[in-house]
Amino acid sequence: MENKFFTSAEIKYFFDALKSGKNVGWPIISYLLLSVEHHQIWHADSKSFTAWVKTFSREIKKQESSCWRYLAAAKYYLQLKEVFNNKGIDSPFITALSENVSAENIEILEKLQRVMPDEQFLVYALRTIKNNVKRQELRQLWSIYRPLLEGRTARGQKVSPIININDRYQFDSQAEAVGITSLIKSDGAWAKKKSSDIYKTFREIKLPINISGKSFTFVPDLFVLTGSRESNDLFIHVVEYTSLINNQRKVEKLIAVSRKVNFTWIMYPSHLNIEVESLLPKEFGLIALLGHESFVVHREASYTAIEQTCVLKKILFNII
Repeated sequence: MENKFFTSAEIKYFFDALKSGKNVGWPIISYLLLSVEHHQIWHADSKSFTAWVKTFSREIKKQESSCWRYLAAAKYYLQLKEVFNNKGIDSPFITALSENVSAENIEILEKLQRVMPDEQFLVYALRTIKNNVKRQELRQLWSIYRPLLEGRTARGQKVSPIININDRYQFDSQAEAVGITSLIKSDGAWAKKKSSDIYKTFREIKLPINISGKSFTFVPDLFVLTGSRESNDLFIHVVEYTSLINNQRKVEKLIAVSRKVNFTWIMYPSHLNIEVESLLPKEFGLIALLGHESFVVHREASYTAIEQTCVLKKILFNII
């Protein structure tokens, strides 16, 4: 099976099964489509492969967009399997892939491979094909790494955009994504008190701030809630990753943000330890990124008392 496409007889068998309403998983459908395209069987009754897929999707009562997604997933998965093979990692052929490993998850993996460090990507790729990762986790991961491509997409291109680690901005952005991911995946020990049973992380939280009479909206790299349901305590943390500690404008914004939350943390490449300590307020907690999703708390964040109204507490407890 690994070295050949479906034969004409196999294509007919699965096609008839689909038309009769039998349950055929998307991995089989994807390889059927790939085999039809490879053998150019569509020539017999269609003007183009696109027209054939349109008719095929209607006959098996599937969305045409789903069929194209299945086909794209099949093509990528075969490339991914080559990566696994070259590293001596055992993985199923696509037709033996669990139907629970969705085509959308495979699609997200293709995007992640273009921006993640190889070591981290392989971990998630293996978890995905073993159906050991939730789609929401992959979507969140993609939301963290997506900015690395600076808005570039594959639309209109023959080759999908990929991160260039020789580009300083993209290199730093990848390190930031690795760092933020490591905090999200952690058990929260870096931020929690011993009595805490709450550790929730959020992205895209907008915080209003004021600097010298001017209003701004600040979106921290990570918004974190810790606390105890039993004692009704709730603490707000923000984490910002930076490799440019001497950016005074950014420091001003972080100082303004620190007045709105209980704990302010800065994450940074570990080689900047000395520079960070001298340039940032001593109230800021410091988290050094060591690489490969590992980090160490270099300095604890100081607690800042803020007014938490009953309404605010209710809102925060509702989202956790």
